[in-house]
Amino acid sequence: MAMLSSLATDGNWRVRHATLLLLPTLATSAAFSAVSISRAPADFEMWATDKCALIRSDWVRMCAEIAEIPSYSSAWLVQHVLPVLLRRHADTPSYEKRAVLLHGMARLAPHLGSKSLEEELLPLALSMATDKVPNLRMLVADTLQKASHYLSHGVVIGRVMPALRDLETDEDIDVVEAARDATEACVALTTR
Repeated sequence: MAMLSSLATDGNWRVRHATLLLLPTLATSAAFSAVSISRAPADFEMWATDKCALIRSDWVRMCAEIAEIPSYSSAWLVQHVLPVLLRRHADTPSYEKRAVLLHGMARLAPHLGSKSLEEELLPLALSMATDKVPNLRMLVADTLQKASHYLSHGVVIGRVMPALRDLETDEDIDVVEAARDATEACVALTTR
């Protein structure tokens, strides 16, 4: 465990990244449990806040892979990963680190229950739809499109679609295009 913590905090991003990529393999090992993997290294959250964008995005991907391991579950995600995602909303002025919440919502939606998605992540994602950073607003549209498959019909109609329609009137053309694509996908989803 000490060696893992040492490698995970190495000054070289490639070493930190390689250590992160080992988590799903370690999660299947008898030496690790659902609790210990989220505490290894000592601060599981550090990958979600790493200065390297690849590490932050792959942290979400590794969490999704771990959630697919039979001894882990959506309960593990709710207990250990969801709190990390929720803290990404307001604890940093860096939009790149706040984006971890959106990446997590989009990627982990199939593994999280609708309660976590609709009551905890969705309100925060919707609040980012008015962020001053266009890249974050584009990511909101993309996230809403992906997560809508796992939200109730009423939530998609009543909360997601109005937010996407607002984004369709954004001053940034790229945000508008992302919102239009997401709206089309949500309309197709709700008319099935």
